[in-house]
Amino acid sequence: MRISDNLRNPIKRLFFKNSDENLKAKITLITALYNIREYNRFKNNDFGGITDLKFNPKTNLLAAAGEDGIIKLWDIKTGENKVFVDMPWVIYYELISSLDGQNLGAVYAGGSIIEFQLWDWESSKNIRSSSDVQDVFFSSSSNQITTFNFNGDSDTPHPKICWHRMDTQKVAECKALPEKYSLQTKIVDADNDLFVSSTSQIYNNNNIDEFWGFNRNIISISNNINFSKYICYLQKNKIIIGLDSDNNIIVLDSQLNQHNNFSALYEGPMWDVKNYINCLEDGQSFYQRDISNQKNLKLYDINHKDSSNSYQLIKGHENWNNGVSIHSNRKILTSGSSDGQVLLWRLDKTFNTLNTLNVPDMSDNSQVIDLQSDYLIYKENKKLKIFNLKEQKHIPISDKVPAEILNKDSNELKINYPYVINQIGNEIILVNLENGELETKKHNCNFKNDSFQISTISESEILTIVPFQTNEIYLWDVNTQKCSHPLTLGRKPLDQGMHHSNINSLDFNYRGDLLAAGNSDFIIDVWDINEVWDITKKNSDEYINPIHPLKGHTNEVTDVSFSPNDDLLASLSNYNTIKFWNARTGDLIETLKLDGGGQSITFNSDGTSLLVMTGWNTILEFNLTWDKLLEQGCDWMKDYIKTHPQEKELKKICRHTLSKSESIN
Repeated sequence: MRISDNLRNPIKRLFFKNSDENLKAKITLITALYNIREYNRFKNNDFGGITDLKFNPKTNLLAAAGEDGIIKLWDIKTGENKVFVDMPWVIYYELISSLDGQNLGAVYAGGSIIEFQLWDWESSKNIRSSSDVQDVFFSSSSNQITTFNFNGDSDTPHPKICWHRMDTQKVAECKALPEKYSLQTKIVDADNDLFVSSTSQIYNNNNIDEFWGFNRNIISISNNINFSKYICYLQKNKIIIGLDSDNNIIVLDSQLNQHNNFSALYEGPMWDVKNYINCLEDGQSFYQRDISNQKNLKLYDINHKDSSNSYQLIKGHENWNNGVSIHSNRKILTSGSSDGQVLLWRLDKTFNTLNTLNVPDMSDNSQVIDLQSDYLIYKENKKLKIFNLKEQKHIPISDKVPAEILNKDSNELKINYPYVINQIGNEIILVNLENGELETKKHNCNFKNDSFQISTISESEILTIVPFQTNEIYLWDVNTQKCSHPLTLGRKPLDQGMHHSNINSLDFNYRGDLLAAGNSDFIIDVWDINEVWDITKKNSDEYINPIHPLKGHTNEVTDVSFSPNDDLLASLSNYNTIKFWNARTGDLIETLKLDGGGQSITFNSDGTSLLVMTGWNTILEFNLTWDKLLEQGCDWMKDYIKTHPQEKELKKICRHTLSKSESIN
């Protein structure tokens, strides 16, 4: 997302409170911020794309290497920036930092050779240079650098490992590599004399990476661990990230034993592993590019217990990302891209318009019947329960309610609190759950099929009756016992050759003059109820078509819900997509893509939030309150506003929130 547009523009529309704009601004702000982590960004206007990024381990400074030889420093707390190093015609491969935050280094291509330079973070003074460098390792104590160097020309290389002490300009020691390990050596942990090289051995059609050290023999990996390729090293915790022969990512400790039974699949090409997966400096995180969208990152924590859901998806770049670094507080991740954007992400939380509502005594095995306004209706151990989400308490059910009502199949049981609706033959039974009063009604709708389903009831006690295996809906007035002519889906009925389309969900708006139907053919139909009764009074045989179909879903529409305050309609599809519509005009307002599965949706009783029942019996709440949204949006953007003084109008709108909030840095 573009934080400067997707957040700023909805907040401005919220501020001016125009009713139409306000509604779209609310939904736009929610959809823009749903589950996002980006909270700030900087644009690198002086040079091109980003090639690598590195946080200073001890400060709020961020180094960004550009494509045209410039390294720039940003203070992520103030937004101030300066050119740190300017070396034209240099291509930076990697930035590294000493763990004490004193020195910043870069591996880069200068002409036909690979070079390494080291500078002082504070003064940018050059401290050390080295040519023909293949790999670099900073010691944990920051007092020594280890380099893997090629000396001589490319035809007759003489690779060696050199140890450079920081307290002297002299090279402390160099050792030539054994011939067996001379070409593809990488420094794993020079502090512990640990290196790795690719060998010519073949195992399951992959080269084996072999660990070794100058002062010890070849280090064997346990026979029960399938290890094929070394990727990177988490220095702080002495953890090795690698691949097995099936391209699974595996984690080894310093003794080359498998760590924490962690497992995830590597998704990138084998010839370009370094550009698809890499370690971060916090000692427990690594990332890989999302192969389905290479603008996104998957961030893994090796200590995560659930390996099937072990990553956070980081998304928001408009171009391929290059360079990732994590702040020492583990709350902030940064990533750069080829268009010069530097994005900052929150790792400790996402935008908090999304709340999770807890229901006591509800388990994963609970059988959800309906999520309706402020009420959740479910069965626990075959016992019907009703929970008031707003008041956070269970609602007692009268002992007078017949047992057959409570024990009925949950797929057929319909509840519009305080009523539960049952059906036996063509009889409709209404039971008041609060006092147990029971009414039996017999509908007089004229349809061929004896089997039908009650879908919903309006405030004026108008029932919707859907005969099985039809595309028809009948309205039945409980009080007058009048039945409407059939409503159709605006497509040909079954007897005229139309394919069957199930009606999955029905809902009336708060006035009771609109009815919406979510269907299996991806379409939502809306009827004018006054028109339905007018046509019925004429006693004509015509089918009653919807005033307009709402099209835009790309899969089956499983649920629809009207706001209690206006004609805002929310619809849920099988692709975990929620769409918001103006049901009276037929206009699509906005689309929200859920990260997980959704079963049903409803607005709460005052329309201040939208509730979503997920596939894991979890209820998500999206806040729709104007003041709260404005406060939350401004609070999320506080660092962006503070580091972008040109955003004067946004700062004015958010002045009250900013006065009482602090930067996260």
